[in-house]
Amino acid sequence: MTKKKVILKVDELEKILEHYHRSDCWKKTKTWFAPFGGNIGERAKFLKANMYTPKPLVAADGKGKVAEFSVLQGDILKTKAAITYDPVFDFIPDEYSYYIVIPSSCSVQPKKYKQVLLARLSPIESTEDVMRQAFVTSIKFENNKSFYLPPIDGESPGEFGFLAIFEEVSHIDNKLLQSAQRVASLSLIGWHLLNAFLVNHYTRPSADDSTLRQLAYDTEWSFYE
Repeated sequence: MTKKKVILKVDELEKILEHYHRSDCWKKTKTWFAPFGGNIGERAKFLKANMYTPKPLVAADGKGKVAEFSVLQGDILKTKAAITYDPVFDFIPDEYSYYIVIPSSCSVQPKKYKQVLLARLSPIESTEDVMRQAFVTSIKFENNKSFYLPPIDGESPGEFGFLAIFEEVSHIDNKLLQSAQRVASLSLIGWHLLNAFLVNHYTRPSADDSTLRQLAYDTEWSFYE
């Protein structure tokens, strides 16, 4: 039997990949928020009204369209079980702290990732000094080290909300994650905001990367099936 030759256009793959990490979503988001200008109070009120679901999401909220789950990307946890290295703001390991779940929802279910990446939430209990600067730049989407989250109903710390700190490294054992207290889930708007932040800041490639990694390659790749 004659084998069929398959030819793949390598430049088509390059075109697909070069657009994957576009920052258009984050830029368009900043443009949408531009009318708020420097009105931090109105920005905070809008995010408080739209960032979270009324209560942490459970599988029943999917009305049979989603599988069972214990935790979702963007869920905010209150736990003593997470580990944080080299904290930027005040952190007491033996006390409860707040964290936001970073990986995709599929990856954080039982028997998936052994350790799950988190970002610690530092309560904004005052708007003074370094914390004030981080708060203002985060709520204006100008800070790539922290992501602003509004106050959570029923949780006393963070009168002005929280900063999810991305220049720290925090993680938790998956088994402990499944039983951690979930205090909030992100709404669709909140979830999209988080992912836009992650793509534009946390995983974006620099222009220097593209320059450094340029290699000569064959324009076609072929094999016989």
